[in-house]
Amino acid sequence: MRRSARMMYRRSPVGVVLRHPSGEQVQARAGDGVVTVTGEPVELLLHAFGRSAARVTTEGAGPDVAALASAGRGV
Repeated sequence: MRRSARMMYRRSPVGVVLRHPSGEQVQARAGDGVVTVTGEPVELLLHAFGRSAARVTTEGAGPDVAALASAGRGV
């Protein structure tokens, strides 16, 4: 995920930080407003591809989380 995170979230209208439950994290996209997406690596990958079945939690301001959820993701 670390290598492809920037590419996967390039269309995000907000900043995105991906976090493993252990606390390790990577900034996928810089931007105004930041949404932190936490989950296991395979779940983060599912989220990056826009799969609603991904078991992740999102933290951030309500409008930012909504903007990320409605953004097209994936390659």
